[in-house]
Amino acid sequence: AAAAAGSGNTFSADLHLMSSLEASKQNADVEVARLRFELEHNYVPRAEVEAYRAHIERDMMQQMQVKLDEVNGHLATQAALQQANQHDVRAQYEQQINQLRRELAEARRISATKENAVGGGGAEGASAARPANASFLRNLPRPFGSQTNVVRPAAGLARKSGQDLLNHIRSERLLKK
Repeated sequence: AAAAAGSGNTFSADLHLMSSLEASKQNADVEVARLRFELEHNYVPRAEVEAYRAHIERDMMQQMQVKLDEVNGHLATQAALQQANQHDVRAQYEQQINQLRRELAEARRISATKENAVGGGGAEGASAARPANASFLRNLPRPFGSQTNVVRPAAGLARKSGQDLLNHIRSERLLKK
C-alpha cells in the first residue's frame, strides 16, 4: 500500500508535469506562430534595405549638389556685381580726378591771365592782344558754370598757388549752394 501510495504520488506528479509541459508547448506554439507572422509580414531582406539606403543617399547627394550649384551661382553673381561696382566707383573717381585736373588747369590759366593783365607776368606775359586793365578782368567768362559770367577779382588771387586757387574755387562753389 505504501508502494501504491508512493506510486500514486509519482503518478500525480507526472500528470502535473505533463499538463505543465503541454501548457509550455502551447505557449511555445503560440510564440512560434506569432514570430512566423511577424517574419512573414515585417521582414525585409537585407539587400532590399541596403538598396533603399543607397537610393536615399543618392537623392541626398543630388539635392546637396543642386543646393551647392545654387550657392555657387549666387556667389558668382555677387562677385560680378561687386566687380562691376568697383569698376563704377573707379570710373567715378577717375572722372572726379579728371574734373579736378581741368579745374586746376582752368584756375592756373585764370591766374596766369590775371598776372599778365595786372602786369606781374613780365615782358613775355604782356601781349598787345590783351589789355592790362581791371575792366579786362571783370569781363572774363566765369569758369565752371557759375551764376554770373563775370569774374570778380579777389585780392591777392594772382599770387596764390594752383592748390590755393582750387581750394578757393571749391569754397566759392560751396558758398553758392
